[in-house]
Amino acid sequence: LLVFPGKYRAPNPQVPLALIYIASSLQCEGYKVRILDMRLEDFKTIAIGTPLFVGITCMSGQQIHYGLEFARRVRSENPSCPIVWGGVHPTLLPEQTVANKFVDIVVRGEGELVVPKLANKLATGETFSDVKGLTFKSEGTIKNTDEADLIDLDDIPVELPYDLLKLEKYTTLQTGRFHIQTSRGCPHRCGFCYNSDFNKRKWRGKSA
Repeated sequence: LLVFPGKYRAPNPQVPLALIYIASSLQCEGYKVRILDMRLEDFKTIAIGTPLFVGITCMSGQQIHYGLEFARRVRSENPSCPIVWGGVHPTLLPEQTVANKFVDIVVRGEGELVVPKLANKLATGETFSDVKGLTFKSEGTIKNTDEADLIDLDDIPVELPYDLLKLEKYTTLQTGRFHIQTSRGCPHRCGFCYNSDFNKRKWRGKSA
C-alpha cells in the first residue's frame, strides 16, 4: 500500500508520479499494489487490510503531518505492519525521520531499485541489512546501509500502471495537462535545493 499524503479535497492535485514509478517496480517483482492519494480519498474510510508494508512518500512541510496521521492509523490497526517512508524529506534527514515511532524504515533517494529488494526481504522474513539505501531501527539503534546506485532512467518501463489511480479525479488531467518525467537531477549546488544530496549533483536524461 503506497500513500501520497495530503489534505483531503485539496485543490488541483497532480498525478503522484513518484508512486507510479515505485508501483511499477513492485509489479515487475510480482506484487499487487494499491495507491492511496489522501487528497482524493478520506483515509479514515480506507480499508488498510494486511499489506506487506505501507509506503509513505513526503517532502518537507505539511505532507509530514498528513503522512503521520495515516501512519498512526496503520500502527493502531495493524501494529506489526512495517511502515516505510521515502521521498525528499526522509532522504535528507533519515536518522531524524526513522527516530519517530511511526517510522520503521527509511528508503533514501530513488526507490525503484531499493523498494522491490526490501519487499522481497520482508516477504521472506530475511534481514534487509544488506539492501543498499536504507535507514532503519535495530535493537534500539539506528543503522544505515550503503548508498544505493542511481537508476538508469531507460530501465524504467514506458508503460506505467496509471490504472492504479482514479485518473478522473485529477483536475489537471481533465484540463488537458499530463505530466511526464524526461530527466532527473541537476549538476549545480544551490543551497536551497534537495538535488545535491538526492541526485548527487548528477543530471540524467532518458534517451530519445
